[in-house]
Amino acid sequence: MKSTIVLVLAVLLGVFVASAASATTVGWDVFVLGDSATYTYVFTSSEAGDWITHFHVYAPLSPGLVQDWSAERGWQFTADPDLETGGADLCWYAPDPLADGLSYGQSIQVSMTVSSAYPTVENFIVPGCLGNWGYETFYFAGWGVLVSFPCVGVPEGSAPVPEPLSIIVLAAGCAVMGLKRR
Repeated sequence: MKSTIVLVLAVLLGVFVASAASATTVGWDVFVLGDSATYTYVFTSSEAGDWITHFHVYAPLSPGLVQDWSAERGWQFTADPDLETGGADLCWYAPDPLADGLSYGQSIQVSMTVSSAYPTVENFIVPGCLGNWGYETFYFAGWGVLVSFPCVGVPEGSAPVPEPLSIIVLAAGCAVMGLKRR
């Protein structure tokens, strides 16, 4: 009897995981022009009953390095530090979930632009998570779950940190200029 219950639970969990995994699709591309790289994501809800309201991209990138962004359907963008990875949680979201969320079969195209000096990472994995992008589903009865998948192209980079010698030379120059002004 116990083995039957365990088998039924395992099958139900497998069905849930398979349906969650098929609940959306995402395509991505990066376009480099001069010193800018634009990452474009096309996010499609492909599970009946889902109402997608958020699209997250996790990247090993300082949030302040995002130069520009775009989104369709009235969606907005935030770039927040991700303390677990030391990178960024880049999120496009529908400010009005009921009016602008994605239902079954609908897509949204979002993008962000960073310096082309930062390399593309195609297999960034958030520590302790299944992957590096996610979405939240909204049901009329309440909020759903966050599901993530690996292998979405993201930029990798951080703000340049000046070397110590440069700081010393800069400080010495300021001190000399200050003394000359006296």
